[in-house]
Amino acid sequence: MKNIIREETWSVIDQFFQEMPEAIGKLPTFQEALSESMRQGFQEGEQRGFQEGEQRGEQRMLIRQLRHKFSRVPKGIVQQIETTTDMEQLDNWLIQVISAKKLAEIDFNLPQ
Repeated sequence: MKNIIREETWSVIDQFFQEMPEAIGKLPTFQEALSESMRQGFQEGEQRGFQEGEQRGEQRMLIRQLRHKFSRVPKGIVQQIETTTDMEQLDNWLIQVISAKKLAEIDFNLPQ
């Protein structure tokens, strides 16, 4: 037999949990949902952290390569690289560094 909660009972249940919030933690369904939510949040945070770390590493490598090959790199180019979150664009610039003889040959899409 399935338990049914009548509509007028919900306000009593709500009041109970407002007065005794620790009681909700004793419900197995709530505990499972909370654990699952925490696990998903951890995984998403871990993935986001990995992507941001990879992006920051690519930015640093590009700046190091530019400074090694061209000595002086204008601050505007460094700022452009540091604010770029598009990994494909960062990869494109790294490829351009390999073949460029002059810094001006790399298309940093800076405003004129």
